[in-house]
Amino acid sequence: GLTVAMRLARRGAQVTVIEREPELGGLAAGFKPDPDGDVYLEKFYHHLFRSDTDIQELIDDLGLKDRLQWLRPITATLYHSKAYQLDSPVALLKFSPLSFPTRIRMGAALAYLKAEKNYKRLAGQTAAEWIQRWMGKEAYDVVWKPQLQSKFGEFYPNIAAPWFWARVHCRSTELGYVKGGFQNVYIRLGEEIQKAGGEIRLRTAVTRIAPTADKKVQVATAAGVETYDKVVSTLPTKLFLRLTEGLTEEYRRKYDWGDALGAMCA
Repeated sequence: GLTVAMRLARRGAQVTVIEREPELGGLAAGFKPDPDGDVYLEKFYHHLFRSDTDIQELIDDLGLKDRLQWLRPITATLYHSKAYQLDSPVALLKFSPLSFPTRIRMGAALAYLKAEKNYKRLAGQTAAEWIQRWMGKEAYDVVWKPQLQSKFGEFYPNIAAPWFWARVHCRSTELGYVKGGFQNVYIRLGEEIQKAGGEIRLRTAVTRIAPTADKKVQVATAAGVETYDKVVSTLPTKLFLRLTEGLTEEYRRKYDWGDALGAMCA
């Protein structure tokens, strides 16, 4: 949302950003563990992959390229109260909880996912089905089922295979972090929006969005109702559907489906 606002403002549009929280960033926002410091931690942890080229270009555009650092973390899995490093082909070959043939089979399947560029080839099946078919039940029971259960709870059997493809295909051995926290990116975006003539309203919740007869859009907040030529919404889909009037039934049927799963970071 902030990137759209910045680009529109730079092109001469009169932009107003409305944000419910006291800081920019939405679900990606951070907080200061030390109120007097200048370091932010993310409320929900974030990192970049090498394949995330768009946001890398944005960070460069904002003059923050020197703050982007790439680190190689050690990723491990817990099995029978023992931690095993499991973040490379060599680590997989050494992963003794799996039989050696299963390690080879799992490695081959992961290599396929890394190379396959078309996620649609995995459409129509669940991650559980795909993993058991191509990696085997042993790999599924020991490695993947516990992780799916931990992440998705009771919904784990229904997770789509393309989601699993994305976790493997897009992942890089190095992870990108912004020194001082990603909040610095959102702060800079806000500065660029205001520099281009845009307005930012924090602590302001949208309560209604409605089209007008002359094809404009009204947005209601606690401060009142204002009319805009266009609205770009980055609200969660279900909240957008609840607050917005005048949407077609076809649109609602297309997007008002399924369950959302919350996340807690401690």
